[in-house]
Amino acid sequence: MNIRLLSSLVLVAALVACGGSASNAPEAPSSLTGMPMSGGFHLSWADNSNDETEFVVKQKVGEGSFTELTRVPFDTTQYMVESGEAGQHLVFRVMALNAEAKSAASNEVMWMP
Repeated sequence: MNIRLLSSLVLVAALVACGGSASNAPEAPSSLTGMPMSGGFHLSWADNSNDETEFVVKQKVGEGSFTELTRVPFDTTQYMVESGEAGQHLVFRVMALNAEAKSAASNEVMWMP
């Protein structure tokens, strides 16, 4: 085995061990919008990738940290948030995932039920 191949294998192993990926992440979703509707908040976004396996919808309450709200299948471009506590500031964003990596986050939208 030559040194160049060996160093490439070591780099790939290091990336995987650190949670990184040797391949490209899917393109980030964009144009996230939200609309209050009876019964909740309707999110929709543009799917800019052709290699995602799913999307993860994240939310944060007020100044808190983002947490995973749900995952939806590939090619999905909308999700209905069915509840929220009155007076809370909820912020949402979406990321595309594939088997090896996650995209950057979409823009953020806020809802105050």
